[in-house]
Amino acid sequence: MEIFITSRNVDMNEFLKKHINRKLGKLRNIYKRIYKCEIILDAEKERKNVEVILSLKRNKLVAKDSSVDVLTAVDSVSDKIKGQLRKMNGKISSKRRRKIMKRIVSPISNLSWFDNRGMEE
Repeated sequence: MEIFITSRNVDMNEFLKKHINRKLGKLRNIYKRIYKCEIILDAEKERKNVEVILSLKRNKLVAKDSSVDVLTAVDSVSDKIKGQLRKMNGKISSKRRRKIMKRIVSPISNLSWFDNRGMEE
């Protein structure tokens, strides 16, 4: 996974880079097919805005948050994007389970000795 950090009106130091890499590097544990991660840091007066764009195989996930402190905004946006990844991963795995169960059940139901009515009783 490639991580690109864009900073607009925000001072980038090594601590901030390490914090971002540590927080968003763990996303690979949740979903393996993340190709690119873009982080945009922006400052407007007192607010610091953070936007994360994840490029997946077929989708893009976007999470935005703003706070007075950059580190707080990064923590919050990483939690949001983790939730989105978990939700998407659950949807994908449930679709796979349905397909597998359909492949298993349909040949069994075609057998002559298999009777659905016996299971209802």
